[in-house]
Amino acid sequence: MSARADQIVQQAHQMLQQGQPQRALPLVKRALALEPSNLNLATTIVHVLMRTGPAEQLFYYADRCLAMAPEDVSAVHAYAYAYAVFHRYDQAMAACRSFLKRHPDNPRNDLLREVFMYCCHHLLRFDDLLDMAADLTGNLLETPDLAAQVFRALMIVGRTQESLAGLATLAQRRPTHPPTVADWCFASNYSCTATAPEIFAIHRLYGSAVDAMKAASPPAPAAHKPLPSAGRKVRLGFISADLRDHSVAFFLEPLLTGLSRDSFEITIFQLGQTDYASPRLFAATGSVHERWVNLNGLDMEDIAAEIRNRKIDVLIELSGHSTGNVLLALARNPAPIIGTWCGYPHTTGLDDANLRFVDSLTDPAGYEAQATETLIRLDPCFLCYKPSSELLETPLAPPPCLANGFITFGSFNAITKFNPVTAKLWSAALHAVPNSRLLLKAGVFTSERIAGAIKAEIIQHGIAADRIETVAFLPRRQDAMALYNRLDIALDSFPYHGTTTTCEALAMGVPVISLIGDRHAARVGLSLLSAVSLPHLAVDSPEAFAATAANLAADPASLTALRASLRQHLLTSPLCDAAAFSKRFGEAILKCVDAAAHSHP
Repeated sequence: MSARADQIVQQAHQMLQQGQPQRALPLVKRALALEPSNLNLATTIVHVLMRTGPAEQLFYYADRCLAMAPEDVSAVHAYAYAYAVFHRYDQAMAACRSFLKRHPDNPRNDLLREVFMYCCHHLLRFDDLLDMAADLTGNLLETPDLAAQVFRALMIVGRTQESLAGLATLAQRRPTHPPTVADWCFASNYSCTATAPEIFAIHRLYGSAVDAMKAASPPAPAAHKPLPSAGRKVRLGFISADLRDHSVAFFLEPLLTGLSRDSFEITIFQLGQTDYASPRLFAATGSVHERWVNLNGLDMEDIAAEIRNRKIDVLIELSGHSTGNVLLALARNPAPIIGTWCGYPHTTGLDDANLRFVDSLTDPAGYEAQATETLIRLDPCFLCYKPSSELLETPLAPPPCLANGFITFGSFNAITKFNPVTAKLWSAALHAVPNSRLLLKAGVFTSERIAGAIKAEIIQHGIAADRIETVAFLPRRQDAMALYNRLDIALDSFPYHGTTTTCEALAMGVPVISLIGDRHAARVGLSLLSAVSLPHLAVDSPEAFAATAANLAADPASLTALRASLRQHLLTSPLCDAAAFSKRFGEAILKCVDAAAHSHP
């Protein structure tokens, strides 16, 4: 490559790191026109176009890279990555698979393996995912980014405890690398062996990693001072990578709709994909385009700067340590008050986050020891749920036990929440109700290998295989909702409870039995069931869990009455009272703003 081209590539990558892809694009285009066979320039323009679009240009240059150098890892990676980012997973997988087969010993193959595994996840090709993970177990820790991808993949397919052990080892090797520690934080919520103090300590390690990063970086500009209590409207921002057909949307939309526009000016900061559900959230904000801000393509510094420039008073993040989070941007003082709510069941671990919205059932007195933030309790429930139109249009069928003569238990929670404790808990319910069945639905059950492994965990507790049925991903939401009509009683996972699945079950007239634990994630069931006047279905011991299952199963008349009344009861309960919830939420925000304003001279 010419010295001039090399200089331009370096400049372009610096611009990308600075969140300035639009400046890089014409620079690289001009250089490529002068040196059309320069592979480094060609792959660079692909990475620039992934941040700027349009897709047609991106695919043109990605195809050009592959045609130019089909035996070069950089060219194949540019092609596959571009196609994967724009959801053309089959083409991306095919390119990666072909190159890996031709060049199995290329030292840079990890780039392609990461893209391959990413595509497997999105295409629900979980056997391919498992095969790739199995091939990589040898020297995995020597390639930590790929190792993290493998361990995350193991979690997706239900091998959660194995994943946890791997992510813990990685984090202990890279204790000052925030993304690695964040992966461990996320996974720790699914542990069935770690104590609440241990899980909090893991999250606190993340805060320490961020503190170390900040100490090595120039100080971030100070956020503007909060407004006086009698001043203008509060500038309230929400930031999330899940402003789409995602669980977060079912709880965010009613809040956005109900918040007082006399008190708040709302801005939405979007990361990640949008889809058919996103316009509902846009409408809920008041459909003001300049207050729906797309942050895709920006680095953490620029995300913080964009929020800071808009002089947001209170910023609420909705992801915690989930995929696509911006916690590293929150550590750069983008707003004087920062809160976390809804999308993650634990603390951020950051000293920079001020508030965490919970309730007195999920986080009773004393749970302050499990958070770096101040707990704001939004009693009676920290959530407000809006059922999807597809759910409300799904007719309710009578309990299936009336027709088939046996009770069907079920869980539609993500298989990441399945573990040996949950297997034992559900098995005890099946033993307590002779001839009962268990119906499980999860996307990973497209793989018979994974379905078989989950069944085996339950079978070892003395449950016959023919009492367990697995159902794979149902692409139509109407079909997914109708599947609840095959359940008599839903069983919650433990210690990580369901949230959206519990709300859906209740809206479909299906009672849910939940075991109460010692952390927020293990107490959400108590909060949701109490909000719909069913607190007795949240129990405090495995023995009570099985006994409650037996008592419900023995009373088909009560199951029938619940089936007929529970949806309407849910819709009129505190769990779906958007006006009351929004008022509580808004008042809590205003109180915090007032306190912050008076604490700054």
